Amino acid sequence: MVTGGAGFVGSHLVDELIARGHVVTVLDDFSTGRRTNLRTPRRKRCLKIIEGDVRDRKVVARALADPALVFHLAAVTSALDWPMFVNDVNVAGTVNL
Repeated sequence: MVTGGAGFVGSHLVDELIARGHVVTVLDDFSTGRRTNLRTPRRKRCLKIIEGDVRDRKVVARALADPALVFHLAAVTSALDWPMFVNDVNVAGTVNL
């Protein structure tokens, strides 16, 4: 599973994992990641997308149902603009995961 898999770095990791023959689950809330980053013909059979927030325990539990390995890339930047929100997503989301 790749959290934040629709982002720039995450989508490239998803590409590489699929190229290596893995089936990948992406958990992303699409607040900064793009669905278009996940739309390639090669991905159709090997990709499961779960839209949701890493802070939502039910969504995280659903996303963690199958994966043997997790790459946690979901994060919010702009700490100076929204420090409490950034802390909530980055810290609480990580703890929840």
